[in-house]
Amino acid sequence: MPSLLPFSFTPRTKRKMSSLEKGSSLDEFELLRLDARGALSAVGAGAAGSSLTRAWCELCRTVDLKEVLGFVVFEVLTVLIAVLGCLDWILFFKFVVEPDDHKTRAQWGGIWVVFTACVLYFRALVRSKADQNMRSLADHAETFIAVSMVMVFSTNIAFILHTPSTTPLRDLGFMLIPEQAVDSRWRPLSDILTAAVPVLFLVQAHVMTRENRCRVMNTFFRVATISYALRMCTVSLTSLPGPAPHCRPGSGNYFPPQSWIDVVTRIGPMYGNYNSCGDLIFSGHMAYTTSAVLLYLRVLDRHFPRFSHVRWALGVTYLFVLAALCVSGRKHYTVDVVLGVMIATLVFFHFEHGWTPLFWQFPHGRPVTATTQLPASMRYMDKRYSIEIRGDDEDEAMDELDDARRSNERLLSGHHKKVPAADFIC
Repeated sequence: MPSLLPFSFTPRTKRKMSSLEKGSSLDEFELLRLDARGALSAVGAGAAGSSLTRAWCELCRTVDLKEVLGFVVFEVLTVLIAVLGCLDWILFFKFVVEPDDHKTRAQWGGIWVVFTACVLYFRALVRSKADQNMRSLADHAETFIAVSMVMVFSTNIAFILHTPSTTPLRDLGFMLIPEQAVDSRWRPLSDILTAAVPVLFLVQAHVMTRENRCRVMNTFFRVATISYALRMCTVSLTSLPGPAPHCRPGSGNYFPPQSWIDVVTRIGPMYGNYNSCGDLIFSGHMAYTTSAVLLYLRVLDRHFPRFSHVRWALGVTYLFVLAALCVSGRKHYTVDVVLGVMIATLVFFHFEHGWTPLFWQFPHGRPVTATTQLPASMRYMDKRYSIEIRGDDEDEAMDELDDARRSNERLLSGHHKKVPAADFIC
């Protein structure tokens, strides 16, 4: 019986699918076929910009709109399932666990069982019509949402422990950056900038093939999930006086959780009070945005290296502006912002290509020449860390490299004379 869901069939795209193996690098998508570097070198310097424009136009013409539309429908359904899952969680604790009347509990318990069964059936139906890449993306998205909810519970605990103070801690950023007014029009800008880069990247990712599109999105969800898991472990350990205006004595917007039911059901703007206090170390704004900016720059640099320095300068400027807005709005102390950037950066480069970092799989290091034996998710190193052989002994050196690859042994230190450009990773 044919399915009515537009993403249930294997799409026949207008472009030729990538010939890369299944576990290739996240940034090896269809732009490889356009090879912007070659396009820029084939024409004069004056025509470089037009060549890049033609490359993007050619890429857009190869997009299968039907496939993209089906993928968008899948994204909408995945978001809907996530929302229903959160509502199911709230329904259980607020209407089944919290009431003291047993009759009310029984009535709402029956409703909750039916609602949960419907949500699970709907989730299974959507997944049964999706391919492997889509199911992997849904797994990453659901993991991110689950960890985000637990992190919010941790921030609610920090809110309970928080004590309002008229004077925030002494902070160098507060001394250098003036405080925004409570009714300032700039105050919501930090939240807008936090969401801008992920949304922009999400839109542009739809010009990729489905496999590479899902791989890029999986990377973002994976890095953001790990960053939020680390924040979950730190945010409620030490209570600091909140510098935000709504965290000061006498504020009309200060409503901390009153019970453990509030702790597990307040999940931000969806349900409960959006404002919170005491959830400072480290900044979720900066961790989330830094992950998105790094992923965006890495993917673009792989295929459009011409303006790499300009893009990285703009990315750093973007993060500085966001950090300044967070500090000027007194949403975070400066240490929260700096730690958010540092932790997100380290997490990104450790978990960019998988849930297990490289140092865990290869604690004693691994020569780049042996990357053919690496897991499929890390074979990107064959191209990113290429080995260039120079000199008269090229054939002999290549034979030694092949022997080392087949025997799965590290290159000896004496080989550096014949292979001067060999890079090792630890």
